[in-house]
Amino acid sequence: METPVKIHFQCNPQGCISLTIQCPTCNDQQDLPIADVDSGIGFICKCGEDFPIHAEALKPVARELNELRHLIQRTIVLPI
Repeated sequence: METPVKIHFQCNPQGCISLTIQCPTCNDQQDLPIADVDSGIGFICKCGEDFPIHAEALKPVARELNELRHLIQRTIVLPI
């Protein structure tokens, strides 16, 4: 049986996107390096739960990151 794992996307005040994995057992959160989205990760929570997350399972995260990259490619004109 599959265990749903939430991945949270945030944008910090410096404009950098960060990802956080939420443990489905205890709801503790751990940072996910964006580089690991293409290769998969092993997530071991402080509560002892072990969640190997393969690159195939992370494809929705990669798609969302691509969409966010597309959305932030904007041009504005300043009346200086």
